[in-house]
Amino acid sequence: MIASIEKCREPLRTVLSALHSWVMTTYPDTVMSQPDSMDKDGWLHYAIPVAQGGSRPFAGARFRLDKPMGVTVLLAAKPERDPLEWVHADMGKLRKLGFALGLPRPFEKDVSEEGLRYLFDLVAQAHTAISGSA
Repeated sequence: MIASIEKCREPLRTVLSALHSWVMTTYPDTVMSQPDSMDKDGWLHYAIPVAQGGSRPFAGARFRLDKPMGVTVLLAAKPERDPLEWVHADMGKLRKLGFALGLPRPFEKDVSEEGLRYLFDLVAQAHTAISGSA
């Protein structure tokens, strides 16, 4: 497990670990990065390597190391299928990752297995959209 996830409290650590493991297993060529130093804010950045060099981001996660739960998952492309309407346009300054969703969902204290599968599908759709345009 990477250091920024290890520093998180439960149940956030479990959710981030599941996301990270799924991304790296499903897309082994993914370039993962994070800031060198983090006080209270955590950030994971996932990108697709491109033939010309460099990479194109497809997803990211922002979280607080001092909170037991709460993560914003950012996506580079709006999913074509989002029947639960979790994804909205992010109003932040991260233009390359212009869509976001928060976990846990409103009125929930944790993320269920079904919720994780839904999240993985949304991330997969963003990966497909970006890899098709890379």
